[in-house]
Amino acid sequence: MASKGSTLDMSLFFGTPEQKQNFCHELLRLLKRYGCVKITNHSIPDEDVHKLFEMVCGATIIDYQTHR
Repeated sequence: MASKGSTLDMSLFFGTPEQKQNFCHELLRLLKRYGCVKITNHSIPDEDVHKLFEMVCGATIIDYQTHR
């Protein structure tokens, strides 16, 4: 399911019971392995994601991507 490193597709959580179980299993596995995971296809507006990133990291997402 997580073919791109530590990225998960949130839409699978709302799929079949098997897809939901696989999503949850992969989420837990990736969090244990990497400590974080990127989730795509969620319903959180980009503006909210950016605000939260700034609150937690003290920098904008663009600043972070530029200085990696």
